[in-house]
Amino acid sequence: MTGRQRDVESAREQALAARARLTGTLAEIQQRLSPGSLAEDAIEHIRSGGIRLASRAVSVAKARPLVTVGLVAAVIGWLFRHSIIGLIDDIISKATATDVVDEGSEDVSVGDDPLYDAHPMRTEGRAAPISKEEVTP
Repeated sequence: MTGRQRDVESAREQALAARARLTGTLAEIQQRLSPGSLAEDAIEHIRSGGIRLASRAVSVAKARPLVTVGLVAAVIGWLFRHSIIGLIDDIISKATATDVVDEGSEDVSVGDDPLYDAHPMRTEGRAAPISKEEVTP
């Protein structure tokens, strides 16, 4: 074999080795970019981030318990805001419905007042509200 033939043979071997390395690299890239592998990587990244976040949250909660209680109360208040508003509205409407009538000797609630019941918004099937003359004996 001459020197030139050896050089060609050596170049051929180097090309085959380079092709084998390139094929291996392409197979590795293809495996890394498969949907299952990407999903596993994402889940692992989220899981590790969630663990770090939870441990930081616990350390902050231990360091500042009043802030934590305030934050939890604010979140609960926001989540139940409609129920809380309805409850407050019910309490206010009951309080205004049981206001004491003048002359302090006897506690009479507005709900017992016939004129209050005769309001046009509270007629409930009556044709017209009751006048003051009809109520007074």
